[in-house]
Amino acid sequence: MPAEGTGSVAEGALFFLQQPMAVALLVAAALLARVIRPAAAWAAVAVLLAGAVGSVVFPPARWHNAAVAVALAILGAWAMAGLRPRARALLPAMAPVGLAVGMSGGIPAATWTEIAGTLVAAGLLFGVLYVVFQYADQRLAPALRQVAPRVLGAWLAAMGLLMAALYVLAR
Repeated sequence: MPAEGTGSVAEGALFFLQQPMAVALLVAAALLARVIRPAAAWAAVAVLLAGAVGSVVFPPARWHNAAVAVALAILGAWAMAGLRPRARALLPAMAPVGLAVGMSGGIPAATWTEIAGTLVAAGLLFGVLYVVFQYADQRLAPALRQVAPRVLGAWLAAMGLLMAALYVLAR
């Protein structure tokens, strides 16, 4: 790969990691995925990244921010409710999450090398968060094991609702 291609991949990864809504969506998705088996988690990552690649077909538009905010509010509320999804329910939900991650990560306006950097960063971040949440579930006291994901889910849902409200007020 030429040097400028490598730099473009790194730019895509860095741009993605600087997008708070994209990172928040991955945190919410990993929070929900923490209860599924590792083999199903790999499938969830694949579906999420496929959804992110699907965002290429959407030209940059103002409604992207609203779609990402609503997706974050729904995922946060799902985690806040303390639901423990099975892989069969979670896998289809990862496609629209990936779409929102791709839109908030700038994929519709990116070059192919920047898209590759975004996908690598998103996949690695999801994997790291999954492992961290798995470890935390094993190490935390039973009371914290129930409360901590709900509090984090509440913060993510509140962030999504705030961003959606700001989008509505700006119109």
